[in-house]
Amino acid sequence: MVGYDMTMVSLGNDLYKFRVVAYRDVTGIPIQGSFNFSIFKNSDNLAAPIPSFIASQINFVPITYDPKDCPPAGANLRLEKYTYESPSLNMSAFNSGTGYYVTASTCCRNAGVTNVLNSTSAGITLTMDFPRLNGGATRYNSSPEFKKAPLAFFCVGKPYTLDWNIVDPDGDSMVYYIAQSNNTGSTKPLPLIDYAPGYNLYYNNIDGVPDLTMNIKTGIINFIPTKVGRYLVAFRVEEWKRAS
Repeated sequence: MVGYDMTMVSLGNDLYKFRVVAYRDVTGIPIQGSFNFSIFKNSDNLAAPIPSFIASQINFVPITYDPKDCPPAGANLRLEKYTYESPSLNMSAFNSGTGYYVTASTCCRNAGVTNVLNSTSAGITLTMDFPRLNGGATRYNSSPEFKKAPLAFFCVGKPYTLDWNIVDPDGDSMVYYIAQSNNTGSTKPLPLIDYAPGYNLYYNNIDGVPDLTMNIKTGIINFIPTKVGRYLVAFRVEEWKRAS
């Protein structure tokens, strides 16, 4: 599994569903058919009114990759995109002012990730935060969505400007950050992936000159990779409700 993104979708009448889009390296182990999520309160890590749900696989799409974006010709540059969804959940009782979060842990990260310490022993926690849902401005809220599949292969020395078309269905304001990836965990504080020596979140995160950056206001990513290798980078999108 090389990455994921997760969204919460308002269906109206206090009904919601969760959607996970996961990406698999075709050279890796098979991906699972479902994810078992738990829901916790941010304030005390206690279980939410609906403590858990299952997101089941509903779609699979092979992602084609344009060879001109990253030679050499004949390289096995392929990913698989899997979509998972939960059943409809009535979340009218979710009234905690500090909000909630969901988690599901799984294995495994790619072997030989350059900027990760012992990547073969690292797992992944799928997670997202969401606000109270039973009243006020955040009732019927949907979270931001990545509308474009991220590129996963890049050429040394080639400048990149990436726009993953992140949109908020409610028209809320968004801010964007590079984040440190999570290791396997269940409740906050979630364990973080350890960087290999010489790498960190704020400087030299992927061996780039300039290093990988994400514009906090636009979400546009810029970098020029300088070395051949596998690298792990995570991104966090926060939404801010527009005042009415």
